[in-house]
Amino acid sequence: MARKTKNRVQPMPKLGWKDLCLYWFIMVVCFLGAFLSVFFPIYYRVKLTQSNVNILAYEHGEGSLNCLWLAILLVAIGLIVYVELYFQRIPVFGRPNIKYGAPIYPSVYPLLMKNKSKSWKRKKAFVLKRMVVILAVLIFAVAIYPSSFYGRYELHSDGTVMVFDSQNHNVLQYTNDEIDTVCLDTKMTNVRSIITGGRWYVNLQITFNDGQSRNFSVESFGEDWVTAIEATEILKAHYGSLFFIEGTEQLQKVVRDENMSAEEEMLLFSLFEMNK
Repeated sequence: MARKTKNRVQPMPKLGWKDLCLYWFIMVVCFLGAFLSVFFPIYYRVKLTQSNVNILAYEHGEGSLNCLWLAILLVAIGLIVYVELYFQRIPVFGRPNIKYGAPIYPSVYPLLMKNKSKSWKRKKAFVLKRMVVILAVLIFAVAIYPSSFYGRYELHSDGTVMVFDSQNHNVLQYTNDEIDTVCLDTKMTNVRSIITGGRWYVNLQITFNDGQSRNFSVESFGEDWVTAIEATEILKAHYGSLFFIEGTEQLQKVVRDENMSAEEEMLLFSLFEMNK
């Protein structure tokens, strides 16, 4: 007896050029936009603080992490487009030379195609509802994004610390009277490489009398280590009895990781009141 041949459903056909262009455009915009949305506020704050010659360094403050909402959402959208649409070849425009749906292909039709089955219309309604939710979250993320530009703590050359909120308003100023302690220390970076195992650097931690504290990298106090160390010496004299030193046992690691010259090494040890 002749066997009954089964109709085998083929995988979805390759996407047409319109769909490929659309998906690649969305993915590039999303992934590149996520990267830029995180680093643009940092760049903006750097340019903002560079306009004042009295600022030695700054640290992130109120609202600085609000940029992450947009970055996370853009990455999520990019992954949805890649995994659920591009990878599975779900068409939006479709190809004119392809007859989508049964019996050759799965019951998946171009999103803009008319006269589809009721089941696909229900799927389309679900997709549209999800797009509305994503759009609502996107509007929220874009609305709060500008608040990540300004919030910061500025360390000035006279030892004062100025606090700016997410609207760029100067809401607080810490003078010596509002500072409890200033600690010069050595620390290792949080981001560690598998090969190098992290980098040692010089840190200045200022603790205020309201319990808040901020860390400033000494290296950022000048264009080079000599200038940065000289600026720290001035702060050291300015803070007086508030100033104390820790972490001297790691100084040689700082010299190694920063590739310091003999002059820079000597100045660093002098700053930490250590003999070379």
